[in-house]
Amino acid sequence: MAMLQAAYLAPLSRAEPHHFDIARRARGLWSVADRDGLIGGTFRTRKDAVRFAMFETDGNKACIHFRRSRR
Repeated sequence: MAMLQAAYLAPLSRAEPHHFDIARRARGLWSVADRDGLIGGTFRTRKDAVRFAMFETDGNKACIHFRRSRR
């Protein structure tokens, strides 16, 4: 019974991975947003922005895109 309950707690896998756009904003902060507008954040450093996107994409670099900043 314990194994059956654990199966219900497993996260559902997404058929298509999230694609993230990373851009530097006017005040020097870094913005990360997925293309569906569901996940994102603002970060102080580029390294933190990339780390967040890498975590959310399970390390799939093909799903991370750098964009020019919108000032």
